[in-house]
Amino acid sequence: MGYVLTVLSALLAFILAEGAAHKLLQRERLAVSTAELTGLSVSTGAILSLAAAGAEVAAAVMLLVPGSQRTGALVAAALWGLYSILLWTRRGSKIDCGCTINARPDDARKAIPRALSLSCLAALVAVSAEFASFRWEFILAGAAFFAFYIAGNEMLALSTLRRSIGR
Repeated sequence: MGYVLTVLSALLAFILAEGAAHKLLQRERLAVSTAELTGLSVSTGAILSLAAAGAEVAAAVMLLVPGSQRTGALVAAALWGLYSILLWTRRGSKIDCGCTINARPDDARKAIPRALSLSCLAALVAVSAEFASFRWEFILAGAAFFAFYIAGNEMLALSTLRRSIGR
């Protein structure tokens, strides 16, 4: 069972690293998104977005380093939990959640299940009893699942696919 948690830790680390990279590479877009999400100014949104990116990088590194995986998982669970709460406060509003490569403003309610699921997965990792020792195979397995995660995110962003799933 330890190898499953280690692969899950790697997957969560990749998701966090992607989120941090996204915030750093598209600073202006995600500063505006953060401002809309928090109800604060764009300049404050920029600072919060960079702070979130720093926390995501720290959590991602901790999730990959044996002995610090629980702490990394707790940080990740807190980040995604806070994000879920912020999305809940903006439900019904059109926001760019930053979940996809391109800006796609949509109802905030649609991003809540994703953030809440990630928070729960991270919490599961945090309370788990055993991790396997570090092996490259686990990192590669996490990367493979991350590729599926990205593909799924982009597919769900397609409005035609979303309409057909909703029927």
